[in-house]
Amino acid sequence: MVSIKSIALSAYALTAAQLVSAAPATTLPANAEEVKEVELGVYVNDITKNLMEYYAFRAEHPEQAYPGIIETAVFEDMMGQPQSEWINQLTTIDYNEVQSMFTGVPWYSDRLAPALSSSLKALNIATTVATV
Repeated sequence: MVSIKSIALSAYALTAAQLVSAAPATTLPANAEEVKEVELGVYVNDITKNLMEYYAFRAEHPEQAYPGIIETAVFEDMMGQPQSEWINQLTTIDYNEVQSMFTGVPWYSDRLAPALSSSLKALNIATTVATV
């Protein structure tokens, strides 16, 4: 027979688990290095998966070029190098340049923003508005 006490304990445990899983472990400003690293990882992975689309966009919009180090990271990603081995090369890219590259493509809202949101959520990171 199930007791009231065991039901109450089960309900408490379930509620506590939901609260812990619902609250992000880390809240960072949008311009934090950790967030920039996630953005760059998403960006490089998207280029790797959609290389011809990026080449066509760059040909039409040469003012939207990305730094050469991005191409190096894309090449390493394509060759199967884990992200942990190439992401550190990208840390010298300025936050504003990252934002310009990331949001400057027409598929930002359809592809990059959802991928970034998923990546941050998987890492249990929430962001606040950046103050530059």
